[in-house]
Amino acid sequence: MVRDTLNYMAPIGVLPILHGHLSVRGHSLLSLVASAYPVRPNQVSGPSWLANLMFDIEAKLPEGVPNRDANEALQCLLEERLGLRLHQERKAVAGYGLVRETAVRLKPADPPFTKRPSGESAETASGRSESPADAATRVVAAAPVPAVSRPPGMYLQSTTLARFADILAQQLHAFVEDRTGLSGYYEIAFPLRRPESPDDSVDHRVSQALATLGLKLQKTKIDLPLLIIDQISKQPSDN
Repeated sequence: MVRDTLNYMAPIGVLPILHGHLSVRGHSLLSLVASAYPVRPNQVSGPSWLANLMFDIEAKLPEGVPNRDANEALQCLLEERLGLRLHQERKAVAGYGLVRETAVRLKPADPPFTKRPSGESAETASGRSESPADAATRVVAAAPVPAVSRPPGMYLQSTTLARFADILAQQLHAFVEDRTGLSGYYEIAFPLRRPESPDDSVDHRVSQALATLGLKLQKTKIDLPLLIIDQISKQPSDN
Protein backbone atom coordinates (compact mmCIF):
# COMPACT_ATOMS: atom_id res chain seq x y z
CA MET A 1 0.00 0.00 0.00
CA VAL A 2 1.34 3.42 -0.90
CA ARG A 3 1.73 5.72 2.08
CA ASP A 4 1.68 9.48 1.70
CA THR A 5 3.75 10.97 4.50
CA LEU A 6 2.51 14.51 3.89
CA ASN A 7 -0.76 15.12 5.70
CA TYR A 8 -3.41 16.17 3.15
CA MET A 9 -4.49 18.98 5.49
CA ALA A 10 -0.98 20.28 6.08
CA PRO A 11 -0.14 23.68 4.59
CA ILE A 12 1.25 23.63 1.06
CA GLY A 13 4.93 22.77 0.90
CA VAL A 14 5.34 21.58 4.50
CA LEU A 15 7.89 18.75 4.49
CA PRO A 16 8.41 15.98 7.07
CA ILE A 17 11.68 17.20 8.60
CA LEU A 18 12.98 15.90 11.92
CA HIS A 19 16.38 17.00 13.24
CA GLY A 20 17.45 18.08 9.76
CA HIS A 21 16.44 14.76 8.21
CA LEU A 22 13.89 14.46 5.38
CA SER A 23 12.05 11.14 5.20
CA VAL A 24 9.42 10.53 2.50
CA ARG A 25 7.89 7.14 1.70
CA GLY A 26 5.80 6.22 -1.34
CA HIS A 27 5.38 9.77 -2.60
CA SER A 28 4.62 10.53 -6.24
CA LEU A 29 7.11 12.55 -8.25
CA LEU A 30 4.31 15.01 -9.00
CA SER A 31 3.76 15.64 -5.29
CA LEU A 32 7.50 15.93 -4.65
CA VAL A 33 7.86 18.64 -7.29
CA ALA A 34 4.79 20.45 -5.95
CA SER A 35 6.07 20.26 -2.36
CA ALA A 36 9.53 21.50 -3.34
CA TYR A 37 8.41 24.78 -4.89
CA PRO A 38 5.74 24.86 -3.12
CA VAL A 39 2.44 24.73 -5.01
CA ARG A 40 -0.52 22.36 -5.26
CA PRO A 41 -0.02 19.30 -7.49
CA ASN A 42 -2.59 20.60 -9.99
CA GLN A 43 -0.37 23.65 -10.51
CA VAL A 44 2.33 21.42 -12.03
CA SER A 45 2.22 20.63 -15.75
CA GLY A 46 4.37 17.77 -17.03
CA PRO A 47 4.36 14.15 -18.25
CA SER A 48 1.34 12.10 -17.16
CA TRP A 49 3.59 9.51 -15.48
CA LEU A 50 4.64 12.02 -12.80
CA ALA A 51 1.56 11.10 -10.75
CA ASN A 52 2.27 7.36 -10.94
CA LEU A 53 6.02 7.21 -10.36
CA MET A 54 6.65 6.74 -6.64
CA PHE A 55 9.82 7.52 -4.70
CA ASP A 56 11.23 7.08 -1.22
CA ILE A 57 13.59 9.81 -0.09
CA GLU A 58 15.98 9.73 2.86
CA ALA A 59 18.10 12.85 2.92
CA LYS A 60 19.87 15.05 5.45
CA LEU A 61 19.99 18.80 5.11
CA PRO A 62 23.50 20.20 4.62
CA GLU A 63 25.22 21.37 7.78
CA GLY A 64 23.98 24.80 8.79
CA VAL A 65 20.85 24.72 6.59
CA PRO A 66 17.76 25.45 8.73
CA ASN A 67 14.53 23.47 8.37
CA ARG A 68 12.80 26.46 6.80
CA ASP A 69 15.09 26.04 3.75
CA ALA A 70 14.09 22.39 3.22
CA ASN A 71 12.01 23.23 0.15
CA GLU A 72 14.99 24.79 -1.61
CA ALA A 73 17.11 21.79 -0.64
CA LEU A 74 14.52 19.45 -2.19
CA GLN A 75 14.55 21.56 -5.36
CA CYS A 76 18.32 21.08 -5.60
CA LEU A 77 17.97 17.34 -5.00
CA LEU A 78 15.41 16.99 -7.82
CA GLU A 79 17.57 19.07 -10.14
CA GLU A 80 20.75 17.10 -9.39
CA ARG A 81 19.36 13.56 -9.26
CA LEU A 82 16.51 13.75 -11.81
CA GLY A 83 17.67 16.59 -14.04
CA LEU A 84 14.56 18.65 -13.28
CA ARG A 85 14.26 21.78 -15.38
CA LEU A 86 11.13 23.93 -15.31
CA HIS A 87 9.82 27.42 -15.80
CA GLN A 88 6.95 29.34 -14.28
CA GLU A 89 3.96 30.97 -15.93
CA ARG A 90 0.95 32.76 -14.49
CA LYS A 91 -2.58 31.94 -15.56
CA ALA A 92 -6.12 32.89 -14.56
CA VAL A 93 -7.93 29.65 -13.73
CA ALA A 94 -11.49 28.84 -12.69
CA GLY A 95 -11.96 28.51 -8.96
CA TYR A 96 -13.79 29.83 -5.92
CA GLY A 97 -13.42 32.85 -3.72
CA LEU A 98 -14.10 32.33 0.00
CA VAL A 99 -16.21 35.35 0.99
CA ARG A 100 -18.40 36.60 3.82
CA GLU A 101 -22.12 35.98 3.33
CA THR A 102 -23.52 37.26 6.62
CA ALA A 103 -22.09 38.18 10.00
CA VAL A 104 -19.12 35.85 10.34
CA ARG A 105 -19.41 33.37 13.22
CA LEU A 106 -15.76 32.63 13.96
CA LYS A 107 -14.00 32.56 17.31
CA PRO A 108 -10.65 34.39 17.44
CA ALA A 109 -7.74 32.20 18.51
CA ASP A 110 -4.15 32.68 19.61
CA PRO A 111 -1.44 31.97 17.01
CA PRO A 112 -0.48 28.30 17.29
CA PHE A 113 3.27 28.89 17.37
CA THR A 114 5.56 31.25 19.21
CA LYS A 115 8.28 32.82 17.09
CA ARG A 116 11.70 31.67 18.13
CA PRO A 117 14.55 34.20 18.58
CA SER A 118 16.75 32.38 16.09
CA GLY A 119 14.02 32.34 13.45
CA GLU A 120 14.24 28.56 13.26
CA SER A 121 11.21 26.59 12.22
CA ALA A 122 9.21 24.75 14.85
CA GLU A 123 8.86 21.00 14.54
CA THR A 124 5.67 19.13 15.34
CA ALA A 125 5.57 15.75 17.00
CA SER A 126 5.17 14.20 13.55
CA GLY A 127 8.40 15.85 12.43
CA ARG A 128 6.95 18.25 9.87
CA SER A 129 8.96 21.42 9.40
CA GLU A 130 6.71 24.35 10.33
CA SER A 131 7.20 28.07 10.75
CA PRO A 132 4.92 30.54 12.53
CA ALA A 133 4.06 32.19 9.20
CA ASP A 134 3.73 29.16 6.97
CA ALA A 135 2.29 26.48 9.24
CA ALA A 136 -0.51 28.24 11.03
CA THR A 137 -3.01 25.42 11.25
CA ARG A 138 -3.40 22.87 14.01
CA VAL A 139 -5.81 20.17 12.92
CA VAL A 140 -7.60 17.93 15.38
CA ALA A 141 -9.35 14.90 13.86
CA ALA A 142 -13.09 14.97 14.38
CA ALA A 143 -13.47 11.26 15.08
CA PRO A 144 -11.82 11.12 18.54
CA VAL A 145 -13.82 14.13 19.77
CA PRO A 146 -16.94 13.08 21.75
CA ALA A 147 -20.18 14.02 19.98
CA VAL A 148 -21.43 15.77 23.11
CA SER A 149 -18.60 18.33 22.99
CA ARG A 150 -18.43 19.19 19.31
CA PRO A 151 -20.54 18.51 16.21
CA PRO A 152 -19.21 16.02 13.65
CA GLY A 153 -16.97 17.40 10.96
CA MET A 154 -13.61 19.14 11.09
CA TYR A 155 -12.13 21.05 14.01
CA LEU A 156 -9.31 23.57 13.47
CA GLN A 157 -7.82 24.78 16.72
CA SER A 158 -6.00 27.79 15.29
CA THR A 159 -5.86 28.72 11.62
CA THR A 160 -5.92 31.63 9.22
CA LEU A 161 -8.68 31.99 6.64
CA ALA A 162 -6.06 31.56 3.93
CA ARG A 163 -5.16 28.13 5.36
CA PHE A 164 -8.83 27.26 5.72
CA ALA A 165 -9.34 28.12 2.03
CA ASP A 166 -6.51 25.73 1.17
CA ILE A 167 -8.17 22.93 3.14
CA LEU A 168 -11.43 23.61 1.29
CA ALA A 169 -9.53 23.42 -2.00
CA GLN A 170 -8.34 19.94 -1.12
CA GLN A 171 -11.85 18.87 -0.14
CA LEU A 172 -13.31 20.19 -3.40
CA HIS A 173 -10.36 19.36 -5.69
CA ALA A 174 -10.57 22.93 -6.94
CA PHE A 175 -8.74 26.22 -6.45
CA VAL A 176 -10.03 28.28 -3.52
CA GLU A 177 -8.73 31.73 -2.54
CA ASP A 178 -9.47 33.60 0.67
CA ARG A 179 -11.29 36.84 -0.13
CA THR A 180 -12.91 37.45 3.25
CA GLY A 181 -10.59 40.32 4.09
CA LEU A 182 -10.19 38.83 7.58
CA SER A 183 -6.73 38.57 9.12
CA GLY A 184 -5.60 36.83 12.27
CA TYR A 185 -6.22 33.34 13.61
CA TYR A 186 -9.51 31.60 14.31
CA GLU A 187 -10.87 28.47 15.95
CA ILE A 188 -13.14 26.82 13.41
CA ALA A 189 -15.63 24.02 14.01
CA PHE A 190 -16.57 23.08 10.46
CA PRO A 191 -19.66 20.80 10.47
CA LEU A 192 -18.94 18.96 7.22
CA ARG A 193 -21.33 15.99 7.34
CA ARG A 194 -21.02 12.64 5.60
CA PRO A 195 -22.92 12.15 2.31
CA GLU A 196 -26.46 10.84 2.76
CA SER A 197 -26.85 9.57 -0.80
CA PRO A 198 -24.81 9.24 -4.04
CA ASP A 199 -26.29 12.57 -5.19
CA ASP A 200 -25.25 14.39 -2.00
CA SER A 201 -22.20 16.12 -3.50
CA VAL A 202 -19.25 17.44 -1.53
CA ASP A 203 -19.87 20.89 -3.07
CA HIS A 204 -23.37 20.95 -1.56
CA ARG A 205 -22.20 19.72 1.84
CA VAL A 206 -19.31 22.21 1.96
CA SER A 207 -21.70 25.06 1.08
CA GLN A 208 -24.06 24.01 3.88
CA ALA A 209 -21.23 23.85 6.40
CA LEU A 210 -19.83 27.23 5.35
CA ALA A 211 -23.27 28.84 5.78
CA THR A 212 -23.15 27.99 9.50
CA LEU A 213 -20.01 30.15 9.73
CA GLY A 214 -21.43 33.05 7.74
CA LEU A 215 -19.20 32.19 4.77
CA LYS A 216 -19.77 31.05 1.20
CA LEU A 217 -17.94 30.24 -2.03
CA GLN A 218 -18.25 32.36 -5.17
CA LYS A 219 -17.16 31.15 -8.58
CA THR A 220 -14.35 33.34 -9.87
CA LYS A 221 -11.04 33.44 -11.72
CA ILE A 222 -7.85 33.09 -9.68
CA ASP A 223 -4.43 34.22 -10.88
CA LEU A 224 -1.99 31.41 -10.05
CA PRO A 225 1.61 30.46 -10.81
CA LEU A 226 1.89 27.28 -12.90
CA LEU A 227 5.06 25.19 -13.04
CA ILE A 228 5.82 23.92 -16.53
CA ILE A 229 8.27 21.00 -16.49
CA ASP A 230 10.66 21.18 -19.43
CA GLN A 231 12.82 18.20 -18.50
CA ILE A 232 12.84 15.44 -15.90
CA SER A 233 14.12 11.86 -15.77
CA LYS A 234 12.34 8.76 -14.50
CA GLN A 235 15.56 7.26 -13.21
CA PRO A 236 17.64 9.11 -10.62
CA SER A 237 21.35 9.45 -11.16
CA ASP A 238 23.81 7.88 -8.74
CA ASN A 239 24.74 9.74 -5.56
